[in-house]
Amino acid sequence: MFTGHTSPAFRRLINFLIVKSMLDVLFVGVVAVGFYYRAFDPYFQGTLDEAGPEQVAGWVVNQRAPDAPVEVQLYIDGRFADSRAADYPRPDIVAAGAAADARHGFFFYTPPLEAGEHEARVYVVHASFGGRLRTLQLLGTPARFRSEALPADPFYRGWLEDANQQIVRGWVVNRDVPAERVEVHLYIDGRFIEQRAADYPRPELYAGKLLSDERHGFLFFTSQLSEGGHEARVYAARTHDGGRQLLLVGRPLRFHVKLDPPATGR
Repeated sequence: MFTGHTSPAFRRLINFLIVKSMLDVLFVGVVAVGFYYRAFDPYFQGTLDEAGPEQVAGWVVNQRAPDAPVEVQLYIDGRFADSRAADYPRPDIVAAGAAADARHGFFFYTPPLEAGEHEARVYVVHASFGGRLRTLQLLGTPARFRSEALPADPFYRGWLEDANQQIVRGWVVNRDVPAERVEVHLYIDGRFIEQRAADYPRPELYAGKLLSDERHGFLFFTSQLSEGGHEARVYAARTHDGGRQLLLVGRPLRFHVKLDPPATGR
């Protein structure tokens, strides 16, 4: 413990150390704020508008660079589900003055889920330091929803691979009875279209050891559809407790139909 009067030189040293400590704290604060502004861009504006068992949608704009594409990632129940650019047309955000052009929306198809409560979170991906650092920022607030659809798994393995204005195709196999030709039902836009046995040859899946034999594919030829967006779902029919359940195979697929203009005679 120091007693008596301190010398002027000692007081100057104490003052110097105090000022240096304050400058060090200020420098660290400036560096931290600068890192934050580079790693966590504070100019993202947007929201998670909708989350449900079929789709997750919203919009986001980088106000610092409104023309730059923004990458968003979807997490369901804390697990990564999908990633895409937020370039889906949203004319409503232009009308509201939130963006100068409409291509700032995002749209995810919800992956197959167990029946029950689920939570969707969408994160904005921000690349900084020349792309060496990628950070995730939560967009809006998490959205909870309930799924009532019964997935085919764990009773069946399968996937809806493709849907367009000509065909809907995929494969499915009964986990407990691999030799069974599973009955599958096609729905488009919520309307029943056709049912058939999943017995279409898929030699490439058999060669890849995904199937016990090659005849577990399904192929539907789509009926004539109106121009615009449509959604295809395929269900496996399962006998259960004397009744029948329709269990969703894979996930719904949306597709667009564009009709050729009528030919004009001369």
